[in-house]
Amino acid sequence: MKTLRLLVAACLLSVSGIAAADPQSYTNIEAFFGRQSAQFLSGGVAYRLAGSYDLSDTFYTYGQYSNNTFGDFSFGQSGLDSKQSQYLIGLGMHEPVADSTDWIGRFALSHDKGTSSFSTGSGHTGYDIGMGVNTALTTGVELSTFLDHTTAGMDTTSNLPSISASAGETILSGSIHVQMGKNFDLGFTEEFSSLGSENRFLISGRWDF
Repeated sequence: MKTLRLLVAACLLSVSGIAAADPQSYTNIEAFFGRQSAQFLSGGVAYRLAGSYDLSDTFYTYGQYSNNTFGDFSFGQSGLDSKQSQYLIGLGMHEPVADSTDWIGRFALSHDKGTSSFSTGSGHTGYDIGMGVNTALTTGVELSTFLDHTTAGMDTTSNLPSISASAGETILSGSIHVQMGKNFDLGFTEEFSSLGSENRFLISGRWDF
């Protein structure tokens, strides 16, 4: 969190005088890169591609692909290579609750697959449901927070011997986006998972249309 605060403070200094895009724009694409921790594993690298399209004043559609790659066991070397990928597509709704603030609800179909050098892997298909708030704090600065639950979530260590799997995952996330240009935002996201140590910190670039 200290790193997140320092990065955000640096970005805020760069946005003086930039006109804000509509903070309630739901037509965009976003690319993420960062770190993801995992129980018993070391060196998690994550990337994510996401996009959404505003269908009306209330509804939007969205999709996402994410990939996480992990190194060996944190307590020893065994030649392990573990990967996790997820696809989802869904429908969301947004409703203004105050000036520059929207309440958001969303539902998606999701498929999560985990593989490792010790296993051919396994996959789970289910749904993702969540809600949150998106608000413009000031000109060019947008804050959002969400609580999501997916029945397709899985522990990245679920295919490893003597390590139990966790079916389903609940995620509390917070994001801040800072406008860096006419249609471009720099984002910072922190996610806290119900799977214990599987938390994520991501930096992103978002293009609004």
